[in-house]
Amino acid sequence: TSMSGGSLSLVSGFFGSRPSARLDLERIHAFPSPFRPAFGHDRITFRGTTTNVKIRVYTLSGWLVTTLEKHDSTTEDLVWKPVTNFAGQALASGVYSFIAEGDVAGQKLGKLMIIK
Repeated sequence: TSMSGGSLSLVSGFFGSRPSARLDLERIHAFPSPFRPAFGHDRITFRGTTTNVKIRVYTLSGWLVTTLEKHDSTTEDLVWKPVTNFAGQALASGVYSFIAEGDVAGQKLGKLMIIK
């Protein structure tokens, strides 16, 4: 069945669509931000991740803090717990940036904050 009127035409049926790769990565965000261990926060969750994703967290001066990876399609979350650097040390208060790269083209840049 189809309908039309003016410059608009509607045709019945199923139209499957998949968001573009860019949109998949744009959904990634980190919470809680600010991360406050004094308030009982024990993890940072990156929500909206794709099946295969690598997230690198950096200080604002460009030092790599940690690299997180997920290869799982059962959830769109990647959990960073405990929130420490490569050496297992707690992070200082401040603003950190992250770069997410997935199984789709492009990158997502984001920021998160830690308050002790």
